[in-house]
Amino acid sequence: MFLYLGKREGSIIANGAFTLKERVDGSIQITQEDYSVGTFGEMDVEANYTLDKENAQKLRDYLRKSYSERLKSMMTEEFGRYFEKKSFSKVCDDNGIIYKSFVWLDALSLNWL
Repeated sequence: MFLYLGKREGSIIANGAFTLKERVDGSIQITQEDYSVGTFGEMDVEANYTLDKENAQKLRDYLRKSYSERLKSMMTEEFGRYFEKKSFSKVCDDNGIIYKSFVWLDALSLNWL
């Protein structure tokens, strides 16, 4: 798990974490957690992105064109330590990489509704 505190320029992230799980079957799961996201009334947000074996391999192949480290390091180099979703989506769209996503919002934090 990577945990970062503080805001980066132009971001709504108050603090956050991004984890990467490489599964035995070759698939990968990326989980991004952001805490106290201002855009959502200081709500906690969790997003999960899952790539099956075939699409995980496509992502690895794409990253290996520019990097030679382990997958965690290549992902951090390419998508930033905060896991920039827009960059990830663009790489996937441009390279025919398909992923499933799920976003969870902390409903208990909905004090602004």
